[in-house]
Amino acid sequence: MKRRRWARRLGKALAWTTVGLVVSSVVLFWAVHRFPSLGPALADGLRVVFGPRAVAHLESWAYALDDRWQRLTRRGEAPHTYWEAPPAAPQPPAMAVDAGAARVFVPRDVGPMSMRAAGDGRWVAVPIDGDEGTPMLYKSLLHPDTARPWAELFVVAIDASRVRLHLMAGVVDPEAETPAGKHYARPALIPVEEQARLVAAFNGGWKAEHGHFGMKVDGVTLLSPRDASCTVTAYDDDTIRIATWTTLAPSEPRMVFYRQTPPCLYSRGVRHRGLSVEETVSWGAAVGGSAVIRRSAIGLDEQGETLYVGVSNSTTAPAIADGMHHAGAYDIAELDVNWSYPKFLVFRRNDAGALEAETLFPGFVFEKDEYVRRRAPKDFFYFERR
Repeated sequence: MKRRRWARRLGKALAWTTVGLVVSSVVLFWAVHRFPSLGPALADGLRVVFGPRAVAHLESWAYALDDRWQRLTRRGEAPHTYWEAPPAAPQPPAMAVDAGAARVFVPRDVGPMSMRAAGDGRWVAVPIDGDEGTPMLYKSLLHPDTARPWAELFVVAIDASRVRLHLMAGVVDPEAETPAGKHYARPALIPVEEQARLVAAFNGGWKAEHGHFGMKVDGVTLLSPRDASCTVTAYDDDTIRIATWTTLAPSEPRMVFYRQTPPCLYSRGVRHRGLSVEETVSWGAAVGGSAVIRRSAIGLDEQGETLYVGVSNSTTAPAIADGMHHAGAYDIAELDVNWSYPKFLVFRRNDAGALEAETLFPGFVFEKDEYVRRRAPKDFFYFERR
């Protein structure tokens, strides 16, 4: 009898423990998506206790479970659209050019991918203060994953000839690994003297521990470059390049900054062969590249005249790579991933004259004073009008 009672008590305890774990997991998942700083803080704390490998497995399991839930509950869902695209019009070969003066920036519509919503692949001008009637930014939406109609890739096309791209280190990340880098002062804010010409800002790369990818800013190397890494760099003549470090290394003396990422998703228009492997670990750091998560990427067209920045929902590394290429990018690097980090923000002045950030796309996490008054914990890019 005693054994039976103990067995019943043990069974009840296990049942209630299981229920508690399930409820806790649901609440925690909700909280991570409600409070942006909670997820990263929780992951960092767990890494200290259990180590990066154990947390990597936990994150992969959590994202896989979330994807299964999404595929179960959102089956048959139609792709969404969030703005009205202008009527289709005859498209120029690439850019419309004013024969008598400066070229007019008009990205060529690329149309939808295999999944489609109204207006997919059509470019919509983004009004920016100081444009003077000639847009320098356009936005578009693509649905790059046939298995997930809710997977969205928002892309911004930027006239690279009219902007100057900058890189800023965060207060904490990436953690420096060089002697000079450890003494580098990090303002982690867009300089006040550049805010009058500020157009937009977007997230940078990964934490140092997730690949130890190189970074140099203000003449100081924070992390040494890695030969196989894709590298985003700007030169002293304001040109931008995205390529593997071994290709760019000879031109390092002319670099204003560089920021490295995992291997280029596309290089010179060619898709990385690793993206065809089932478990594309290289583009996920702690979580694999096949994980279905929020991602971001940066790309350039073949001529280096158009800069593309993409932020996505529920995408794998192959999906964001192919979506960015479809949009027009010839060379593509993946930037940061996970719920809280990817963002693309434009800046406008409020009624009091203060700069405020706003997102072009729904659902992305940001603060109105981000990058201009609130110091950024992680590195970021921003660009100003030349």
